[in-house]
Amino acid sequence: MHWLARTWFPVALVGLLLLALPGMILFGLDLAGYESQANNWLQDHFSLSHHLPLPPWAGALLFLVPVAILILYFLKLKRKPQTVSSTYLWKQSIEDLHVNRLLQWLRRNILLILQLLAILMLLYAILGPRLHGTTLSGGRYILMLDHSASMNARTPDGKSRLEVAQEQALAEIDAASDGDEGMVIVFAGNAEIRQSFTRNRELLRKAVRAIEPTEQVTRLDEALNFAGSLANPLRSTEDEMVKPLNAVAGQERVYVPAEGVSTLVHLFSDGRFPDVPEFSLANLSVRYHPVELTDAADNLAITRLDAFRDEDNPEQVQIEAEVVSFRDVASICVLRIDVRVRGQLQTPRDTRLEVPPRRKGDASSNDPAAQRDQPGERRVSIRVPNLPENAEITIAARLDQANDALPLDDRADVVLGVVRKAQVLIVGPDNPLLHYVFDAKATRAIADVRYLPASTLTDAKSYGEPAASGTWDLIIYDRCAPAREEEMPRANTLFLGEPPPPWKRANLETVEFPQIRGYTDQHPVMRGLRSWLELEIAEAYRMPELPPRAPRLLEGDRGLVLMTALERGSYRDIVLAFPLETADSKWNTRWFLRPLFPLFLWNLLYASGNVRDASSEPNTQPGEVKRLRPGGMQPQMTIEQPDGSTRTLERGNRAEFLVSQTEQQGVYTARIGDQSLQFAVNLFDVEESNLSVRRSFQVGNERVDAGERREQPQELWKWGVLLGLLALVGEWWVYNRRVAI
Repeated sequence: MHWLARTWFPVALVGLLLLALPGMILFGLDLAGYESQANNWLQDHFSLSHHLPLPPWAGALLFLVPVAILILYFLKLKRKPQTVSSTYLWKQSIEDLHVNRLLQWLRRNILLILQLLAILMLLYAILGPRLHGTTLSGGRYILMLDHSASMNARTPDGKSRLEVAQEQALAEIDAASDGDEGMVIVFAGNAEIRQSFTRNRELLRKAVRAIEPTEQVTRLDEALNFAGSLANPLRSTEDEMVKPLNAVAGQERVYVPAEGVSTLVHLFSDGRFPDVPEFSLANLSVRYHPVELTDAADNLAITRLDAFRDEDNPEQVQIEAEVVSFRDVASICVLRIDVRVRGQLQTPRDTRLEVPPRRKGDASSNDPAAQRDQPGERRVSIRVPNLPENAEITIAARLDQANDALPLDDRADVVLGVVRKAQVLIVGPDNPLLHYVFDAKATRAIADVRYLPASTLTDAKSYGEPAASGTWDLIIYDRCAPAREEEMPRANTLFLGEPPPPWKRANLETVEFPQIRGYTDQHPVMRGLRSWLELEIAEAYRMPELPPRAPRLLEGDRGLVLMTALERGSYRDIVLAFPLETADSKWNTRWFLRPLFPLFLWNLLYASGNVRDASSEPNTQPGEVKRLRPGGMQPQMTIEQPDGSTRTLERGNRAEFLVSQTEQQGVYTARIGDQSLQFAVNLFDVEESNLSVRRSFQVGNERVDAGERREQPQELWKWGVLLGLLALVGEWWVYNRRVAI
């Protein structure tokens, strides 16, 4: 064994070098910007991936630590203090020079081996290696079934897609063991847990069989949030048990971190939902079961139906419809238009249409928009004369002879209602700029406007009681505001130059000549407005810290928020951090000289004033909440659904009624006192009408493919830390043993 005693040290060094090479190569690739390519190759060949969370310079320093240790050992002189004669001293000094020769330092030093091993293990732990392999065996699983509108489509064997999905889900239940826990979640526009985790497979089968189809669009995010809250909890019950009762607000800490539970999700769908880029699967392992893998989409659909009165002749109505086809060949069908006035059917109108085929996307393109199929489109415009101006009119469109796989989107309805004016109150000093807009003939056609001085804010009769009872739809406060939050009205508001309570203008910093730095056009009051960067303002005030989700509609330099929208229950408060004119009647902005000014107030009227004009009612999709605000303060409303059933709604303390059960397509009628309001519910979703089954979709940074189970990654960095600590413990033990000897 003498040869082993002489060779183990160089063999160990060579082994450590070979062990370090993969890490050095990965670090070099990361430094060169090839981390994603390296991960793809590792996953394809070894089911591995990695991620270096440090900046390149910090990683380089860490990877130089083993080299530094070798250099220190190379430079170290092995002298032993000993009293000798001068001749012997010279001889020993010559021997010391040999230590620094290239191979002299290569001595049997187990401490060097253990130190290098510990450093290498810790460096590999920092690289964050992950093993992508199936780690789930039994345990928990979730059956997630899509029951949206597209799942009503018929497969070639005559079954609906939902029926096929139910059969697949029942097969998964039968394949589970008695020790597995299962759950059933259904999703469409929203998600619902139909059966919580249980080992009783009969309860799971019953929940799956009881699923009924809906007419809603498909959204996956809420269903994933349900599943993620169970597999990836944010808090643990043990943490709540050990947490002290007198913890200081804002200084709470986690004592027992939450531990996730590996859960297999069986997703049964046709994939007609948007990707979920903001969600992290973490402990969820997804297997996508497409109900019918086909690129064919045998479907025609009505995706738009609008109606509006002619401005010069209100008794003439223009109807516009759009029909799309997802077939590979041109289609012939008949568009039937039925017009009803006060429930009485007028003469039907039939139009023969030839709809062109779909245009297939370019799969080789790098542009996602170019990869999508584009349906064939056909637009139709029809004029209907001699319709009474002040009558509620319903228009129904139907596709005859479509003979497609999804009849749900072959029909649509629209309501052309009676004009309802916005009830507007303007409180504050006389302002000619507001009179210029709100006294115009076009504004008076859609709004009844009243002016009150700021002193009436303390008058219960003229202001207090009407504001508390919801008399006005929109109140504009010009350089004034209610004194307390309790005095805020039951109405939407606009604050000009004065913040809403509890803030006070006198307590806020004044900023002179702010510059516009950004804006958003996604909010209803900002829609279609583009020229904000040219806005000039003399002075504004700095808004206090906003609520977390309050949108910054208009931003200035120096971190200023010049316009925001604050939600107050069912009401919205638009706050402008600058007045139109100052207290001494000087213009504070030249905003009024630009078309942007009246257009903004016009948007405000439609977004916050509950206006119903001569155009058709905005479309509501199945499952969406419809807000209705009739005149008066009646406490109840009766809703008649398209199938003829009725139900009663309570207003409560809100100024408007919320109609939530809108799962059926068609015309809904709301009756309150002697008033009658109608609105239509239509699918109108191109993605839902496209019946070609998606083969993959994106969740977070990961792609889920049809028929393939996302392999649950296993973190390996913990083993690197453990081995590194064991090497350090061994090094400490050897060192102390040598010292003791």
